[in-house]
Amino acid sequence: MGKQTIQLGASANDGTGTKARAAGQMINDNFSELYGGAAFPGAPAAGQRYFRTDRGIDYFYDGTRWVSIQLFTIGASFAGDNVASLIAGVPNPFAGLYDLWMVKAVYSARMVATGTWTFTTSTFDGTTRVNIDNATQSTAALLTNEFGRFETALGLVVSSSTIDGFQFNLDRTGGTVRDGAFQLQFRVIG
Repeated sequence: MGKQTIQLGASANDGTGTKARAAGQMINDNFSELYGGAAFPGAPAAGQRYFRTDRGIDYFYDGTRWVSIQLFTIGASFAGDNVASLIAGVPNPFAGLYDLWMVKAVYSARMVATGTWTFTTSTFDGTTRVNIDNATQSTAALLTNEFGRFETALGLVVSSSTIDGFQFNLDRTGGTVRDGAFQLQFRVIG
């Protein structure tokens, strides 16, 4: 619903303005849209915003679905000393609640010597891993012990009802890894 405007008429009490009851309903509808509620409104317009009071999340309607305005981030860091690979897991904070629109994966690591990194981000349901990103980066331009940071745009939706968490893997070819960190950025789908 877009903003509803009360017609005031050409002059006071000329009968051309919005009737009092209809005007009151418009006021209530405008405030309901502004302040939100526990259920999404029916027939939303693209770009419409709505605050879900039961979830504490502000959404916008993208024309097909409600998507959180807030960008959520989860991640993990780990330390190793001259290892060939690093693995870390992070629980899904919205497991079983909402689907997630995966926006970006961010990887950083410090190499002991130059080589190639392969980053893999996976969903995990307790028994099965499903890769959602696999990025390879050369570290030839990095100096020993220098951090490298890489980002990968994802743009995919994963069903949160079957995902217990996320797993991050960093494998190297040539060189060794000293430490690293991973982040996933996502929005909640209403």
